[in-house]
Amino acid sequence: MFSLSSISVHRTARSLLEQADGTRLGAAQTAFTHRAQIATCTYPSLHRPIDAPNHLTDLGIRVSSDPFVFLTAATETLGLDRMTAPWTNQEAVLRAWFDDELTEPEIVSHLDALVSFAGRWGDAGEIASQLVTGSRPMRTTRLQTYVACALAARHDARCLQAFDDVATRSDACPLDEAMARVRAAAWLVKRVDDVKGAGHRLVRLQALIDAWRRHAVISEADADTLEGVAKNLLALVDLRAGRPGAARANLQQAISLLGEGDLVTVAPDRRARYAAQARLNGIQLLASTSGWVVASARALEHVEWCRAHHDGSVSEAMAVAAYALFRAGDLVKADRLARQAALVIAREGSPMRLSAVRKTLIGTLHAAGREDEALGLVQDLTADPLGLCLDDHEVDA
Repeated sequence: MFSLSSISVHRTARSLLEQADGTRLGAAQTAFTHRAQIATCTYPSLHRPIDAPNHLTDLGIRVSSDPFVFLTAATETLGLDRMTAPWTNQEAVLRAWFDDELTEPEIVSHLDALVSFAGRWGDAGEIASQLVTGSRPMRTTRLQTYVACALAARHDARCLQAFDDVATRSDACPLDEAMARVRAAAWLVKRVDDVKGAGHRLVRLQALIDAWRRHAVISEADADTLEGVAKNLLALVDLRAGRPGAARANLQQAISLLGEGDLVTVAPDRRARYAAQARLNGIQLLASTSGWVVASARALEHVEWCRAHHDGSVSEAMAVAAYALFRAGDLVKADRLARQAALVIAREGSPMRLSAVRKTLIGTLHAAGREDEALGLVQDLTADPLGLCLDDHEVDA
């Protein structure tokens, strides 16, 4: 009988968890433990802490190298042997799948571990490519969503049909259907610059949400949330089409829609995350139209909004605000906020975002004439990608 737990990524996660010395990873230890614990299991997780995001579904269609960079740096820091064998035996996994020896939750957990723990986007994409053309049908919305997202990450145009398949499933709830349609439109505008195609899809989605409202399929707050997500993406479509005024109006509508109200289908945490993203997009647009001084003030307000409404968005808000302050010339505030953001991001185990906020701090130090400190941070970019030294010299007491 095939055992998924014997496949490399799950076995390696279990081995690393057993060998890890928790005192050596500093602020990053909790993120390492959470990710490894999730990856050891062959049933998909239902709840994810902030420091162990689901990179296949939580980031829309973005591809992040964070999991790979984080795991590589963590294992090197711990002195553990990095695995040289393939992270997955694709042939064995696919054979077991098509022989009905793997359940859908098991293949979902495998794709999740490959991406969110090991950062092996290519391996997940190859498996998804075989599943979407194979003889065994996928019967759950969750698996089809994972497969569609994995195809989107590898720039495979078949993701559009895969997202459409999710949206038209008889058992797909309105949230699943709407998000599948949003992801398809996002792939079109962000990956292949098909602004017109993305816009047409969002218009059709708006009509669908309007129909759900009329027939009370979902609550008003749920409909507002889904419309807010669509308006947020439509703002990008408008920007790409050279319509900044329309983009601004759509972002304002999105922020308003992603506000209060009694949710039934959408989880409050998801609405808050969508709202935080729309607000960030608004700040970026404001910087281009009104300048960095105005944008930095709005960015600081956004940090406080996130602290009150969505902990998971605080670090990104802090990093954006620090950059806006740097561009606005407020070097003292930029320095302080960048240092605070760096420590929070290190705890979340996001080395790529940590690198970005450190570069903001380097720019701030250069502008302030503090060249020696800036040089030390430049060296830390490669010598300490996890931010293990932050408690010593990057964060004010």
